[in-house]
Amino acid sequence: MTLPASAREPTEVEVETSTASQPETQNSKPQTDAMEVHKHPHHVTHKKKWNEYLLEFLMLFLAVFLGFIAENIREDQAEKKRGEEYVKSFVEDLKKDTAQFRMLISEYTEADSATNQITSCYDTVNHHANSTVCLSTIISYLTGFTDYIYTDRTIQQLKNAGGLRLIQDKTVADSIISYDALVRGELIHQDVLENYQSSSIKAIQNEIDFASFHQLLKSQPNRVASPQLLKTDRLNVDELFNTLWTFKINLESQLAHVQRLKQKAEKLISFLESKS
Repeated sequence: MTLPASAREPTEVEVETSTASQPETQNSKPQTDAMEVHKHPHHVTHKKKWNEYLLEFLMLFLAVFLGFIAENIREDQAEKKRGEEYVKSFVEDLKKDTAQFRMLISEYTEADSATNQITSCYDTVNHHANSTVCLSTIISYLTGFTDYIYTDRTIQQLKNAGGLRLIQDKTVADSIISYDALVRGELIHQDVLENYQSSSIKAIQNEIDFASFHQLLKSQPNRVASPQLLKTDRLNVDELFNTLWTFKINLESQLAHVQRLKQKAEKLISFLESKS
């Protein structure tokens, strides 16, 4: 009688077969505990060392510093160029001033030569009250002088815009300032001469008849009739010639000042052109 498979004991062969057919289960424990985790320097949880912070700071500082230096170099070059343009413009102004000085020197020299006759003319009039031909030439040179107009286009720009600081050569800047001061003095001299000229004309009006005086101021030198003195006494004659002599002194002072200005302008032109 054969027993059912469930009721009988398994044979030795069946046990081996059953054991071999079943998968072997292992108690595999995670190895994460035994593994060492390596973090990359750029990982979010990576903590930088102090030397890394220092290196980054130095690199950033160097970049900013070099940019600052480059910007300063560009600004210096731009300011240097502007300063050179100011100097060239100032030289052109000097040339215009020099042309005016030459014209003024010619006028003043001619007038000064005419007034050299004052002493001899005084002796003549003192001895012969009607011998006043010499006065016509002298009085004619009391008027007609050309006004000096300062060409200060560039110097005003330098002052108003602070452009003098753009001129890096201190000797150039000092020369410009010195010239400007000298010209300001010339303008004062010119005003003084004009005041003496005006007062001299008024004084002479009181000594000469109207027809002669009007003709003297209207005509060219040496082409007028002898002026007629209203008073021929010694006192009035002295007052007339004292007026003329005072005018001559101021005329000579003005002439000398313009000559110095012309020399200064010419030297300054040569100096500035040598620097460009």
